[in-house]
Amino acid sequence: MCNAMRYMAFFLVVFSTTAVAKTVPNTKAVETYKNQLEETKRIFNETQSTLMGATAVFDMYKNLGYLTPEVVAVSRHFLLLDEDAKKLYGENLLLNPTPFSSCATLPATAYSYWMARLSSLKTDNVKAVNAQGESYIKQGKECKFAINNPPPSHIEESDDVEIIDVTQ
Repeated sequence: MCNAMRYMAFFLVVFSTTAVAKTVPNTKAVETYKNQLEETKRIFNETQSTLMGATAVFDMYKNLGYLTPEVVAVSRHFLLLDEDAKKLYGENLLLNPTPFSSCATLPATAYSYWMARLSSLKTDNVKAVNAQGESYIKQGKECKFAINNPPPSHIEESDDVEIIDVTQ
């Protein structure tokens, strides 16, 4: 009985994918992309440059061993960039879809990485710093891809029901 259900599901999926899909305008995504592009670029570039400049501040903090105004300024700048991103994209990305979803939280990810680096001097938790760094790099690449690749003007829409076999 289980095999019969699998074959039936496979049969329906194969035939549903052969149907001709119609294209519909992707107007909302295209308009959102155009409206948010320049501010997204600014936030992305400022986040990148702040993170690059933070290396010298981190080294100073490491050598001096105490909190300096520069450390506070870097932290504050990341938080301000995060506020800018929330103003641009909204608080809830599910309610406010954007082609730049990976860019929306990039300043917060950079801030988390920055804080992990600072706290690593006291906790010596290199794994946490590396994980935050990798997360930032991945998200930064996704953001850059979204900036460089606008959404298509038309997308395929299908009326066919697709059945997925979850028993495998």
